[in-house]
Amino acid sequence: MNYTLKKIPNILLLVLVFSVLNCKDSNIAPVFDQANFSLEKMDQLFTILDENNRAMGSISIFIDGNEVYSNQIAYKDFENTLLHDRNTEFRIGSISKTFLAVVIMQMIDEGKLTLETNLSDFFVDVKNSEIITIRHMLQHRSGIFNYTDDETFPDWMNSVQSITSMLQRITAYNSIFEPGTDESYSNSNFFLLALIAEIIDGNTYDKIIERRITEPLGLLNTRVGDVVNPLRNEALPYIFIGEWLQIETFHPSVILGAGDIVSTPYDLNVFFINLFAGNIVSESSLNEMSTIEHIFGLGLVPIPFYNRIGFGHTGGMPGFQSITVYFPLDSVSVSYTTNGVRFPQNDILIGVLSIIYNEEYTVPIFRDSIVLPVEILERYAGVYGNPDFPLLITVFLENGSLMAQASGQGAFPLDAMDEFNFTFDAAFLHMEFFPETGAMIITQAGHRVDFSLMPIE
Repeated sequence: MNYTLKKIPNILLLVLVFSVLNCKDSNIAPVFDQANFSLEKMDQLFTILDENNRAMGSISIFIDGNEVYSNQIAYKDFENTLLHDRNTEFRIGSISKTFLAVVIMQMIDEGKLTLETNLSDFFVDVKNSEIITIRHMLQHRSGIFNYTDDETFPDWMNSVQSITSMLQRITAYNSIFEPGTDESYSNSNFFLLALIAEIIDGNTYDKIIERRITEPLGLLNTRVGDVVNPLRNEALPYIFIGEWLQIETFHPSVILGAGDIVSTPYDLNVFFINLFAGNIVSESSLNEMSTIEHIFGLGLVPIPFYNRIGFGHTGGMPGFQSITVYFPLDSVSVSYTTNGVRFPQNDILIGVLSIIYNEEYTVPIFRDSIVLPVEILERYAGVYGNPDFPLLITVFLENGSLMAQASGQGAFPLDAMDEFNFTFDAAFLHMEFFPETGAMIITQAGHRVDFSLMPIE
C-alpha cells in the first residue's frame, strides 16, 4: 500500500533542527576504551528496536579508521519483504549539505571563490544579494527565506521542479533579517550554492559530486539521487500506522544541494573520516568548516555527548532520517540511516554512544500500544488551541487510526497507551485527552502545553 500524507515533519511542535545528545552530567567526559566496547549490547539494542517495529535502518561504527560494527534491521521494501543489507542506499537529507560545503571549500582552496564573495556575483535578484556572502550562506546567516517553510511547499514537494521555477520562488521572498545579524536554517542557501558550484565547475551537480568526492574516496554507494528506485538497492520511505506504510518523499529536484544525496552509513563514515584527516579540503578550510558560530559551522554542526564535542550533521525528509557524528579526539565515527521511525533517532544515538564509551545504559523496554474502538477515538476529533501557543492542533480519524496535525506541519499517527493517553515516539510526544471537558495536554521533550477544544464555527 502506498500511503500519502501532505507533509511528514522531522520533529514536531517544538522545532529543533539538530540532535543534541544530552546526558545526565554534561561536565564529565566519558572514558573511551575500545577493549570494553560491547558488541553484544549493541546487537541487543538493535534487536529490540527491530523486534518491536521501532525502526528500520542501518548503522556503521568506525574507530581509528576501521569499521568495528555494522548492523541492518528490518526492510528496505516492506511490501515485498526485502531486507536491508550493508549496501542499501538511503536518502540522507541534510547531511548532503556537508558534501556541498566540501565542494565549495575545495573551490576556495583552488582560488575560484572566497568566503567573502557576494551572492550578487551569481544571482543579483535575490534580496540583499550584494551583501550576502558565501560564508553567510554556508552558515545559515544570509537571511534568505527557507523555501521549504512556504505554506505551498506540500503542494509541490513531491513533483519535478525546474531550476527556473525554484529560483523564481527564492527571489520572490523577502529577507527575514539583515545578512550576518542572525541565523535561521534555510535550504535556499544550499540550493543556490549548488547552482554556484555548477557555474564555477561547468558541470552538473551530480557530476561535480562524483568527480570531487565519490570517485576519489571510492564511495561506491553514494551519489546525487533521482526518484527512489528499489531496483538500485534503495530503501523505500515508510511511516508506521499499525504497520509500515509506504509514503511519498521529496523529489530530488526540490532539494538540489540541500538534501538530494543517497548514501550508506559505511560511505558516510568514510567521507567524514577523510574530511577530518585533511584528505579532501585544506587544513585552513577544515578549520573554517568546524568553527561554530552560535549553532552552525560551514556545513557542519556540533553534536555533544557529555562534554565531548563531535562534528557532523543530521538529515530528515518524509520517511527518512540520518545522522553522522565524528569525534576527532577518539577517531570515533558513527552513522545511522533509517527509512522508518517510531523511536527517536536522538535516543538511538545516545544508546549507541553510551555503549561505545562504556557508559551505564539500559536498553529500552517498549510497551505495546492498544487498539481502541472507533467510537472512543471519535470523542477526541476536533481542533485544539491555546491562546499563548502559535499552532492549532487538529485531531482526526483516518483509516481507523487517530491522527494529529499541527498547523503548517504534517499529520502524524498516535499510538494508544490507554483510553486517554496517546504517544508519537518519533517526536518524544505524549497527548492526554479529557473528553468530558474538551481539554488536551501535549508533553514533548519535557515541555507541557495545555489545549482546549475549540468551538465549531
